[in-house]
Amino acid sequence: MACPKCNGLMAKKLYIRPSEVFKLGPGYFNASQTAEYYVEAVWTCRSCGHREVKWHYSHSAPAPRVLAKA
Repeated sequence: MACPKCNGLMAKKLYIRPSEVFKLGPGYFNASQTAEYYVEAVWTCRSCGHREVKWHYSHSAPAPRVLAKA
């Protein structure tokens, strides 16, 4: 992703937490249809330090990345 300010490269970091509403159960705020995880993606520009935060709910946790062995 390119930075909207300086057109530099942006690094992405994911933060995944259990959803607080999902923990409360089906009797609260229609929690039976609420996703189980809260995913927040933070994009940070490597040149100027500009940050963008995007979030969404997910029904399953993203698979962990596996590092290739050399």
